Amino acid sequence: MVTASRRWGGCTRAVSAAYVAALLLLVATGCDWLRPGGPPEDATIYVSSQDVDEATLIVASDFDAVPDPGPVCDEPGIPCPEPFRLRRADTVLVDLPHTHDFKFTSAQRLYAVVFPDPSVGAWMSMRVEINGNERFNGFLEIGPEDEDGNRERLQYAYFFTELR
Repeated sequence: MVTASRRWGGCTRAVSAAYVAALLLLVATGCDWLRPGGPPEDATIYVSSQDVDEATLIVASDFDAVPDPGPVCDEPGIPCPEPFRLRRADTVLVDLPHTHDFKFTSAQRLYAVVFPDPSVGAWMSMRVEINGNERFNGFLEIGPEDEDGNRERLQYAYFFTELR
């Protein structure tokens, strides 16, 4: 069997030039491909469950992340530290399935948490779209509150920062 081989030097240079041109184009456009749509304008939060007909939905834009909230607490009687401190939030009891529209403020933050009645357990689903792009799609089995009032929650936090 005889095979022929040619050097691909000219082709390689053309492909390399195309990569460099594409890279320069991305830098020139400000890397918008990293954050589709730029700063957030609105969000849509979809919550549902097959197990319960209503749930508590908390939505906030005025909150802080707590630095180093500590380890996950598995010991009974030891409350787990909260990863976020809410200054102001809307808390509503909603019929499921529910769609919540959210307009971003100048803070450009969103915190959403959903959970069923404290006395019951249920599988909960939450999906979040920001500027029409899906950013979160979670599904979690949430048990009833324990004797110390602790329980899992399905939550999502979004912080927008400008790329420099």
